[in-house]
Amino acid sequence: MARIEIFHNIARDASFGLNTGFTGEGKRCAAAPEEMHELVLVFTYEADWTDDRASVGPLLDQAFMSFNVGSDELAALYRARRLRSLSVGDVVRIDGDAYACESVGWEPASKDDVRILSAAEADKVIRERYEFEPGEPLAVTVPLDN
Repeated sequence: MARIEIFHNIARDASFGLNTGFTGEGKRCAAAPEEMHELVLVFTYEADWTDDRASVGPLLDQAFMSFNVGSDELAALYRARRLRSLSVGDVVRIDGDAYACESVGWEPASKDDVRILSAAEADKVIRERYEFEPGEPLAVTVPLDN
């Protein structure tokens, strides 16, 4: 069994990809270390490896399908947590190895590229950034206690 962890990217420019943004001139650029995108753990599950344990492709494809258009039990559990679709800039970690969702496909992400916030830190960032009131339930990205 593989342990799968889903991380939402909560940076303002997450839709450009993991640790990617735009300069004032509208050009795509890599984020400086202090500007790395914040990620928050939102969902975990286990899945069977395919015959070829070395290939993560089927597990990544399953995650993308389930958390975008899926109607299986896994997708229902994900949506029950009020989570948005898995999107560009989000990260899926399989047995500790991270993969960033790209506009097409997946890109391996090193440990140095992944900045994971605790649930408490993420809650604070989300509330401030998206103007949730104290005590108001979060929607779209709900940190999983870790």
